[in-house]
Amino acid sequence: MKMRLLVVISIAVVSAALFSVSAGAQVLPVAQDSYVSSGSATNYGSAPTINVGGEAKSEGLIAFDLSALPAGTTGASVAKATLTLFVGQVGFPGTINISVANGAWNESSVSWFGAPTAGAAVQSAIPVSISSVYLTVDATQAVKNWLNGEDANNGFIVTANSSEVLVEFDSKENTSTSHPATLSISLTGPAGPAGPAGPQGPAGATGPVGPAGAAGAKGATGATGATGPQGPMGPVGPAGSTGAQGPPVSFRGAWSSSAAYKIGDAVSESGSSYIALLANSAIDPSKDVAVSGGHWSVLAAVGATGPAGATGPAGPAGPAGAKGATGATGPAGATGPAGPQGPTGPAGPQGPAGTAPALSIVTVVQNYTSIVSISCPSGYQVLAASCNEGAALVLHDKSVPPPPAGSFWDFYLTPNASAATGVYCNLNNPYAQSQAQLRCIK
Repeated sequence: MKMRLLVVISIAVVSAALFSVSAGAQVLPVAQDSYVSSGSATNYGSAPTINVGGEAKSEGLIAFDLSALPAGTTGASVAKATLTLFVGQVGFPGTINISVANGAWNESSVSWFGAPTAGAAVQSAIPVSISSVYLTVDATQAVKNWLNGEDANNGFIVTANSSEVLVEFDSKENTSTSHPATLSISLTGPAGPAGPAGPQGPAGATGPVGPAGAAGAKGATGATGATGPQGPMGPVGPAGSTGAQGPPVSFRGAWSSSAAYKIGDAVSESGSSYIALLANSAIDPSKDVAVSGGHWSVLAAVGATGPAGATGPAGPAGPAGAKGATGATGPAGATGPAGPQGPTGPAGPQGPAGTAPALSIVTVVQNYTSIVSISCPSGYQVLAASCNEGAALVLHDKSVPPPPAGSFWDFYLTPNASAATGVYCNLNNPYAQSQAQLRCIK
């Protein structure tokens, strides 16, 4: 993401805010400062830092009030103008650009929407790699143009050259280091005659701190300070578009221990049908479902056995033979063959066949950078879930510790693993992003 830091430099109208650092030079304190982040309506006018770059693609604004200069000052009176910023923290080193802001803005309301864009360049590709140092830039031409009325004084805008650069400058609201931006303007022209001394006025309020002198020799490295509080979590980004329809169910016939199956393959076994949730081979579907192994799920259970058909009627007896004359009793004859069997009765009616439910599978996909919780459409249950772009399937619920997945991951099925309708994903890393995926079945 593009982060942009909008630095608008404006001068306080009160004359006490303007003080001299050398003959003919005036130092103007910052009047307004803020920054805006890509796609965010949040206003950062009261933030203690002015953020530039990073994944939020922030840009900063700084503004000064030139009316604090002597009356009649024009661009011809300016010998040199120097913009000074204090680099409070360097998250990722790189280069930044400083330009004039091309539009008006207000510290208490400016956000990404309606913020000014970068106008004429003041200085480009400025390297920033060290924290807790001052950064000075020659802004003479910009100040001359403002005083001559050639450009409107909307201050300066600071941008990063890539999202891999992250720099935090001190704002005027920073009370821990108190190094706000300043604009030093050296003026030319002869000094006027000294006027008569006026009466002693009351003591004025303490003026702002003057600019720091030249850096002294580097001292020994001090002990590491305590870690500051974690900043507020940024707003959740918009939901991504619905992903493409997943692959259809592929019926593979009767289950075979020698076949290899992939996600979405359906098989039959002992009258029931099953669908593969994970690629597998030699894993018996009925046994896997019985122990909640997670490789197979029941599509349609075998129907109950239909009632037995009615017994058919007995066949008719054959006709009796004619009685012969009684002869002498002879030896016992061999046993005669069995008589013919009567015809088989008609088969009973076939019982009704069990009906297999209609199968519907949809895929839900959402990109995220912090915490996301997505659910299947109403009436669907989770067939497979992943918090990492299809890898590392989520199989447990919140009450079961997750398997080792690195220090950044926190994920579980919702409401529970036995009847999941959604998944909870937390990347726990503000500089990374991933994609949550659900395969849902009804």
